[in-house]
Amino acid sequence: MAFREGGSPVYLIASPTLSVVIGMPAWRAALDNAGLTPEANQIALADKAGAPRRP
Repeated sequence: MAFREGGSPVYLIASPTLSVVIGMPAWRAALDNAGLTPEANQIALADKAGAPRRP
């Protein structure tokens, strides 16, 4: 979230391991390779950080 709030083109991908990608095209490709939707990636990132899930 800090990257996004700062206007950075850096994205985190949760699966299979935590990855950092730069730019929207790389983000979409990494999500496709991991078989994740943006929503599933957000949930997986929250799980990795130990954050509580949203209802």
